[in-house]
Amino acid sequence: MVTKESNIYQMSGATEMAAQSSAEGKVQQFGYRASFPMIINLDGQPTYFMTLKDSIGLIKQYAFVSVVNFSTVGTGESMSTALRDYEDK
Repeated sequence: MVTKESNIYQMSGATEMAAQSSAEGKVQQFGYRASFPMIINLDGQPTYFMTLKDSIGLIKQYAFVSVVNFSTVGTGESMSTALRDYEDK
């Protein structure tokens, strides 16, 4: 992101829509909707990052979802809390 250069990596795993569904499922009691995820390299592991918004579009939580295993989801009210939750899985 710093150099604004893009790289294409071919890998198998969860789609963006599956990652969004996993994140929304973790907070289904709140009815939050996931934004379109961005894929990041988190400690050498491909990971989706997205925001979770309420019905009027305010960011309420953040989510990290593993590309390899989309049932591994971390959420929290801050990015650091969501990351901790994700790393504890």
